[in-house]
Amino acid sequence: MARAPPQPAEVAATAHPASPVNPRPCLTLYARVGCHLCEDMAAALDALRDELGFDYRTVDVDTDPTLVARYGRLVPVLALEEEVLCHYFLEPAALRARLARSE
Repeated sequence: MARAPPQPAEVAATAHPASPVNPRPCLTLYARVGCHLCEDMAAALDALRDELGFDYRTVDVDTDPTLVARYGRLVPVLALEEEVLCHYFLEPAALRARLARSE
């Protein structure tokens, strides 16, 4: 039997936080379905993922009222743990600087 396609909140480029087995930092992209800026940021992250050595997961803010209240008008929002790195557009310099501090 085929598995049903994932729901938006389940969609993730990767969903493995950093650990001894997976030492790469895991960013969170707070987004929503149908958001072209969200799609653009995901594409930019995909292009930098291997070069900068990170993973990321995508969370649909519309599945959680708390996330809607926190990030609803700012999506896409890129975060590392609780620290917001950027919103609306990816800021590669800020991402590089933050990842360098976490090494």
